[in-house]
Amino acid sequence: MNEIKGKMGCDNDIVEHVFLVSFPAQGHVNPLLRLGKLLASKGLAVTFCTLESWGKEMRKARDLEEEKEVVIGKGFIRFEWFEDGWDEDEPKRLDLDVYLPQLEMVGKQVLPTIISQQNPPVSCLINNPFIPWVSDVAQSLSLPSALLWIQSCASFSTYYHYYHKLVSFPSQSHPHIHVQLPCMPLLNYDQPDDDCIEWLSSKPTSSVVYISFGSIVYLKQEQIDEIAYGLLQSGVSFLWVMKPPHKDSGKQPHMLPDGILEKTKSRGKVVRWSPQEQVLAHRSIACFVTHCGWNSSMEAIASGVPVVAFPQWGDQGEAANELINRDEVNKCLLEATVGTKAKEIKQNVLSLKAAAEAAIRDGGSSHRNIESFVDEIRKRSIEMRSKSMRLTSIKLVNG
Repeated sequence: MNEIKGKMGCDNDIVEHVFLVSFPAQGHVNPLLRLGKLLASKGLAVTFCTLESWGKEMRKARDLEEEKEVVIGKGFIRFEWFEDGWDEDEPKRLDLDVYLPQLEMVGKQVLPTIISQQNPPVSCLINNPFIPWVSDVAQSLSLPSALLWIQSCASFSTYYHYYHKLVSFPSQSHPHIHVQLPCMPLLNYDQPDDDCIEWLSSKPTSSVVYISFGSIVYLKQEQIDEIAYGLLQSGVSFLWVMKPPHKDSGKQPHMLPDGILEKTKSRGKVVRWSPQEQVLAHRSIACFVTHCGWNSSMEAIASGVPVVAFPQWGDQGEAANELINRDEVNKCLLEATVGTKAKEIKQNVLSLKAAAEAAIRDGGSSHRNIESFVDEIRKRSIEMRSKSMRLTSIKLVNG
């Protein structure tokens, strides 16, 4: 039995216990773990659960000890791991159409057992979008559940209206329907490279273009060439994260065109990995060329860094299927880094940064939302304990 001892300054050992289940990918683990830390700081017991393969990496990176709680504010967080039933080097994990059903099948079998062994009992389950079946597990255990959405509200609204058939969407029989949705504001693993930050520190303020397309996006070699020549034309300094594909993916590592590294060696750096939050917060960063994943978008706003959007998938439209040529890359980089428009863009993102900071301050919208969420967890936890006590009393009387 996994027992969490009372460490939270309460009059007794009964605490609200939130159980987080994450899809095993960096863009999913990071935001859910941040939420877990925030909930723990509010005085809750938190258990974070994902695959054992990720557990090994997290224990190595953070020097975590087995079965040890990490105290955070008034609460603490601990970790649980489970196997997905496949060998460690199984290449089928790279095919989501094959892997997601496997993960669901195993997860639905093992999670109820793990959850039933928790002490104090679990009050609420929280998962992220790629593993919606966790909500089914919660329902089967009569537990409240929530989902941490890691895309934009605009995307959520689109999915919601499609799923509930609230508006008409294009289909094979009617491919040219004009979709009318509610109006929204227009939107204006490897080891770290230890000298990345040091290199940035050698550059002038607001002079470096940071380029990174996340941990999943794989660009065509032709597109890599166009970006490289666009950088060459622009003359800007750049830090480019070019992560090699997984060895079992069948994809070839990207290569820069001949002579590019030599011609840009005084102002350019290519790395396999970077500490992105530290990079975006660095004074030398002028703008961020990104696929606009939700984590990257939020980190850019939090750091007040202008974005050059490079559409790739999902809610990003038809541009994601087109080749963006070197002239367009050059034009956008210069617009985002020098001149009147660059100053205007910088002011816009600084206003967004100020709004984000206001939202997380005491009394801000995000602060109020998380307080409301914690209050709801506590309310439901009390209701569950009361119901359990009534059932126990009935059994004793009937006995």
